[in-house]
Formats: sequence, C-alpha cells, structure tokens
Amino acid sequence: MGGTVLPDPGNLTAYRAQLGQTFSFRIRGHDAGTVWGGANGIYTDDSSLGKAAVHAGLLRIGEERVVTVTILGGQSSYTGNSQNGVTSINYGSFQFSFRFVTTGATTPVVTPTALGGTVLPDPGNLTAYRSRIGQTFSFRVKGTDAGSVWGGINGPYTDDSSLGKAAVHASLLKIGEEGIISVTILGGQPSYTGNIQNGITSLNYGSYQGSFRFVNLGSIGQVTTTPVVTPPVSVGTVLPDPGNLTAYRAQLGQTLSFRIRGHDAGTVWGGANGIYTDDSSLGKAAVHAGLLRIGEERVVTVTILGGQSSYTGNSQNGVTSINYGSFQWSFRFK
Repeated sequence: MGGTVLPDPGNLTAYRAQLGQTFSFRIRGHDAGTVWGGANGIYTDDSSLGKAAVHAGLLRIGEERVVTVTILGGQSSYTGNSQNGVTSINYGSFQFSFRFVTTGATTPVVTPTALGGTVLPDPGNLTAYRSRIGQTFSFRVKGTDAGSVWGGINGPYTDDSSLGKAAVHASLLKIGEEGIISVTILGGQPSYTGNIQNGITSLNYGSYQGSFRFVNLGSIGQVTTTPVVTPPVSVGTVLPDPGNLTAYRAQLGQTLSFRIRGHDAGTVWGGANGIYTDDSSLGKAAVHAGLLRIGEERVVTVTILGGQSSYTGNSQNGVTSINYGSFQWSFRFK
C-alpha cells in the first residue's frame, strides 16, 4: 500500500508467486464475469476483480477507485452469497485466493483490536476471525482442559479449537491460570498434526479452512512463553545455514536472513513460480533462484509460507528442481 498503483489486471492469477504481498489497483466496478467465494472476505484469485470489489462493497458499478488486495494461498472451500447486487458462487478447494484490504470504507464482520490495543475477552474459539488473515489479536484467556484441539505440533491449530485448551497445549497457560495471549490468524492448511503435551491431547485433522498460531512474545501478563524455535522475526540478525527450513514452520509469514553458500547438493522441489517446499536444500534452491553461484557465499532472505496444492520444478541456473504435489510448508526468497 502506498506504492505504485497498477492497472486493472482483470483477475489476480498472474500474482500467484507474490503470496502474502499487498498490491493496489485502479479498478472500475462492474457486474461482468464470475466471482467465487467472498462471504468471509476471501475470493478465488481467478474471480473478476472489478465484480468482486462491488460484491465486497468497495465500489459501485461504474465507479472507479484504487483498491488494495493481499495475495493468499489456497482455501479448502469458498462460500458465495449475494450482497451489493452481486451474487458470488460456492467453490471447493482451490489453490490461490485473495482478500481486499479495507481502510474503513467497509464494515468488517468483526472489529477486534489488533496487538498492542485493547485486550479482548476469550471468544472460545477463533472461527469469527476467519476473514482477518494475517492480523494479530490479544485475548484474556483462562487455561482449560475442556473442548477439543486440532493440530499444534508444528505451530498452527484449527480455528475451531478451544483457545484456552490450545494455550495449555502450547505451554502458554496452566489449567486454571489466566493470562493474556496473542494469536495471528492464518488461512487454511492441508493437514494438522496433533500430539500430547502439557497434559493435553490435540488431534490430527486433514484439510481445514481456518487456523491460527500463537505469537510468542516473552512475558505477556502472567504468561511466560517457551517457543519451539527462536529465530529472529526480522532481517536484522543473520543466521547460519540451516540446510533447509523445516525447523521454521512455526514462523509462518515471517522473514528471516541466512548466510548461505551456493551448492548443487541435495534436492529442490518447486521454484518455477518462486515458491519451494521448505524441505528443499536451501543452498541449492538459492542457486536455482539465481541468487548465488555454486561456491559463492552471501546473505539471502526468505519468507516462510504455508502449504501449496502443487509445486512446479524446472531447470534454471544449472539446477533442476522437481515437481511435487500438495505439501504443507513452503518458502520464497525475498
């Protein structure tokens, strides 16, 4: 936002490699084409952008204005509805999507205060926050062993998990202890892995459309957090080469810097569109991406991403990467 305003692209399929990034377009509202989803604010990326903007209440038909969008990954389902004179359509699993970034022109479904503002009461679970992908909120929660929890072993929980029970599972609270916890709202994941820890059993689950992770911020109220991994969350500190990025799965959406030597050892999956599986060899992927030559050492920066429904490999810069199907964790070079 605040950068160059781009012309209307019709739809956002050309921006699939820009996962997590935000763009502004000058759009004229219209009722031509098809729109999928949008009932919770998330549309498939092949939806007509001008029509989706009318559906979202950002434009009237024939009105021209700059709108801003965030590029998202896939969702397991998209729910359509009729609003503002436009009918959007239901759809199943689709690998790319987007949401509009609103700045007060529309009335959101929920209006919680983000991290650093008012602390909200315990909502029980986070399904009401499903349209707030990428945003962070703070809640006053009491640890409990009531309800069900899905996932959490690799960071994300399903958003219908009991928040108080998940906080105990994540070592943020003890049963009966009250404290302030912060969460970041995430999109759907293709699978969730549970385990037993801190006396709480979380369950495995397959594809689900909404999730969240806890934000580990040290001492928050009565809560002392113990992160699974402790990489920095900015490009300030430069970390040593981890080989691959599987240890950073809990840092979804964060950007990290590593000192890497380019090489051709190991395996790389994907990368034809800039997105690699997180178990790809990092040094080899950096050569594939044209950031390093073999034997050259340099600092490279990556953004940790969620899963993709498929990864396309190719041969470039002397490295061949491999095609792969659905995989739940990925990254791109910044």
